[in-house]
Amino acid sequence: MGGGIRNENTVAYLIDNNIDRIVLGTIAVTNPKLVEEISLKFPGKIAIGLDAKKGFVTTEGWSKTKKITVTELAKKYEDIGIKHIIFTDIDKDGVLEGLSFDQLQDLLESTSINVIASGGVASLEDIKKLKKISVKNPNLVGVIVGKAIYENRLNVDHAINLLDEKK
Repeated sequence: MGGGIRNENTVAYLIDNNIDRIVLGTIAVTNPKLVEEISLKFPGKIAIGLDAKKGFVTTEGWSKTKKITVTELAKKYEDIGIKHIIFTDIDKDGVLEGLSFDQLQDLLESTSINVIASGGVASLEDIKKLKKISVKNPNLVGVIVGKAIYENRLNVDHAINLLDEKK
């Protein structure tokens, strides 16, 4: 669960109510010390949502671009034990033009954190590309698909079957 989570009390409440993973976004940039404290208190329960525009982290609903790259911030969180990142290229999100494979590849190669790709999946071809990337980058552990499903451009059963096939 993610979106607008800004303090430890909210995280504790959500975890106490059986939420398995909490996604922290803006706070991961604005208050990394607090995120470190939260991640130590709730090991394995915290993921970082990294939204990017041209490789730089954006915050506050994509309204502000920071002077830190996604890979720089990912490395910092790797050092404190964060296990999952949800990476979204905001220029690709919701436009059905395919993922930002170059940025994703850079992130995967610069960190061992598990990455969930998001933003831009347009078809089964994108899922095939992700599967191919995951062979060399086992830290690519998931994908979030939205608009392609809603607009019937991607069949969920076909995507699952493709991903279940032997590499």
